[in-house]
Amino acid sequence: MGKVLLLRHCLRSTPDQVDLLFDNDGTLYNLSDYYDLPDWNTPLFWCTQAGVNFMEQTGEYLARTSLDDDDSIRIISDATQRDADTALAILQGINRIRNSTMLVQPVVRTVEYRPELFNPIEQGPCSIGYTDEEIYDSMQHQLFKVPPPADFQYVVQHIRDNVPSLAPLLNYTNFTLSKQKLKLQGAIVLVHLLAQQVFYARASGIPFMMNVSDNNLYDWLVWVQWRRKIENWNNAKAATHGALLIRDMLQQLSNNNNNKGTTTIYIGHDMEIDAVATLLQLDWTLPDYGPLSATPPGSGLYLTMDDQRVVRFQYLYPQYRWNDTSILPHLQLEW
Repeated sequence: MGKVLLLRHCLRSTPDQVDLLFDNDGTLYNLSDYYDLPDWNTPLFWCTQAGVNFMEQTGEYLARTSLDDDDSIRIISDATQRDADTALAILQGINRIRNSTMLVQPVVRTVEYRPELFNPIEQGPCSIGYTDEEIYDSMQHQLFKVPPPADFQYVVQHIRDNVPSLAPLLNYTNFTLSKQKLKLQGAIVLVHLLAQQVFYARASGIPFMMNVSDNNLYDWLVWVQWRRKIENWNNAKAATHGALLIRDMLQQLSNNNNNKGTTTIYIGHDMEIDAVATLLQLDWTLPDYGPLSATPPGSGLYLTMDDQRVVRFQYLYPQYRWNDTSILPHLQLEW
């Protein structure tokens, strides 16, 4: 059976500034002026230490549950630091399990860096074959097609109650697109960033906004994926972004099926998962994360091809757990 896995990178640090993305306005708001930021202890957009540890555990999990004893493993990664760290952590986790057994199993020795697969316009041979107007129209269609997952005013008010200083940045709560930046604008941008900030920090064992309950946090998180559904799904920009990657994935899947005992693992970003899902027209629902094809850090698409060349997919995802006293997360991986 051919096997291919496209994983999102580790838990990471987040920006300390936000642009609400209004047309003709590039104002950057320093979030430290509004609340105390998490102590990431890592550079911007790099993996947190817990994020690296979790990805090693993911490699161990894959070695125990999804890889045959004699599988040869290829790991193909984007070239950003968090992708490289994630790929090496996966490699170490797989090898730790394989080296601990009495069996003679092939270990993973290298990571292949192929940024052109993950950024085919800037790093690869693809060209832009669409206009901003076409992308804007596609996003407007998504905005009509994909209803908001809940009452946005309730979430905004909850954030105002928990972080009163942010109230001035939460005034524009309509869902409108910036024609210049091709992004949703206003309060949704801040809700997106704040939800990621709290989730990534808490899942990394970093105390941050502990007055926000788990249930409220997951209420915030559904807006992250809803925004991605509007901006990064079902448009020509997303399809172009995933074109080289899906071609390579399907080629590897076919090759792996012909050469028994080979699995290919790709390490990239949520944007690549969104792009591949757009091209294959896939959707999934994850407990806790909701019905909008969420892509939490460390999650990913798992594709298999059987002898009849039928391709099936599952979604691998972590459920990060912590308690309010020790704030020690652990990783529970579920299919």
